[in-house]
Amino acid sequence: MKKLKALLIGLLAWIPLGGALAVVPDDLGGRIEATVDGKPVTFPLLKTDIDADVQGDLATV
Repeated sequence: MKKLKALLIGLLAWIPLGGALAVVPDDLGGRIEATVDGKPVTFPLLKTDIDADVQGDLATV
């Protein structure tokens, strides 16, 4: 019986938690992509200006 409890506890320890395996998108901010020596290089933007015109329920960006 003790072995069964230990086995169940061990198996439950391997069950991943919901937030532990969350995928974080890598495109949250602006970026500049360039090609250097045939390889892509990505630089984060330090500042992004967005001009928005909101009319009623619609938005134009």
